[in-house]
Amino acid sequence: MNLIKNNKLIIFLFIFAVATGLFWNQKLFGQPIASDQLMYDGIAQDVLTKGTYTYLGEETEIEPGYPYFLVGIYKVFGHNYDTVRIIQILLFALLVCIIFILTRELFGIRVALGASVLTASFYALANQAGLIQRETLFTFLLVSLVFCLHKTKNTRFKWWILAGIILGLATLVKGSMQLFLVPVIGYMLYIYWGQISFRKICFKVLALVIGFSVIVGPWLIKERMLGGEFGVAPKGGGLVLSTTGVAERLSQNYTGNFIGFFLGYYFAQKLYPEINPIAFRDTSKMDDGIAKLTKEGKNLREIDAIFYQEAKEYIIQNPQKYMYMAVLNFISLNSPILTKGPLWLNVTAIHPMFADGRHPESSDLAKTVFALGIRAIWFAMFFFVGYGIWYQRKKLHLLAWILLLVLYLNVFYSLVWAIPRFALPMYPFYFILAIVGFYQFWVNNKWRISASL
Repeated sequence: MNLIKNNKLIIFLFIFAVATGLFWNQKLFGQPIASDQLMYDGIAQDVLTKGTYTYLGEETEIEPGYPYFLVGIYKVFGHNYDTVRIIQILLFALLVCIIFILTRELFGIRVALGASVLTASFYALANQAGLIQRETLFTFLLVSLVFCLHKTKNTRFKWWILAGIILGLATLVKGSMQLFLVPVIGYMLYIYWGQISFRKICFKVLALVIGFSVIVGPWLIKERMLGGEFGVAPKGGGLVLSTTGVAERLSQNYTGNFIGFFLGYYFAQKLYPEINPIAFRDTSKMDDGIAKLTKEGKNLREIDAIFYQEAKEYIIQNPQKYMYMAVLNFISLNSPILTKGPLWLNVTAIHPMFADGRHPESSDLAKTVFALGIRAIWFAMFFFVGYGIWYQRKKLHLLAWILLLVLYLNVFYSLVWAIPRFALPMYPFYFILAIVGFYQFWVNNKWRISASL
């Protein structure tokens, strides 16, 4: 009976997620693409028509996972953006179902239903399924990875191999995941040391590494042979260099920029009228460097190595400025995500909202209420995330893989480069933790809430 009920819930969640995906992308169907979407599509078309991994015939620093995902779709269904959108909406629905199954095994059906419904209802994640961008595929892979790591408790090697394969695929979609293998192995040693023989630990680690290497190894070797470092794409140096450039500009007003990131530059300009609300978007240090070094005949891999060296020298000389920028990146990464425009596209950052006299048709009161209100919703969610972690502090093994991934991504993006869209793959896990926290908060305080009513 329970099996039938659970299967009905999974079917309901799948249909519900497809419906929300279609709703939030209804205005995108039949529309042309723009911005980064052109790049991913262009690479895929070069692979199909020229047989080269290039963008408009030129070498590219983009990781291969998503463009080859598009190649597969275009080969089977032809070059059609709406087909990609439909497939990604189906992937979105599948990841919602995986969230339900994972959370049900960890915390029971109530928490599972709440977390999966929140994930399916989250407009920013659903909206990404309609864009020719990596977030939906990447989120699906991360949710699948955590599910496989959770299933490794059964001690079957197939789950470790599968986890390695999925981690490899996620790394090819976003190179930010290539270092995640290290904390995974570290946690494996922590949980198994003294519990099973060293030989069995080695077999588990080997199974994970083999799965990962089979997927990522060929591309790493290719990059190395072309003169790059051991990475899936020559882009990390440029991102870190951009962060150092922004850090230098924002460090001119520590307090003002912190207020701008935390509450919005609308409020920061009340205290510091001269502050620039879009200085954090200026990547001219990297852009100018690429233009200069390209004229000198440097390729992308050589440029990336030069950028890494420049960034490293800046960080060594200005560690306090770099760490200050890391704090701002962390705030930016976990900031609210809104939609804008006739197509309901996601806003990359809300920090400049209402600054520089934007939206003069709105009163100061309306601006204040909206800017603080949307942040209050986010703060409430993260309060329950923290409450859920605190409540589970004696059973953290249940959350271990989720916390390890969320912590890793937060640290990585804070140190490299961060915008709110990069956090989208973490939101299904945030919702699990938030529902755990909310449910326990309600259980612990419902008598006080009832009495106050």
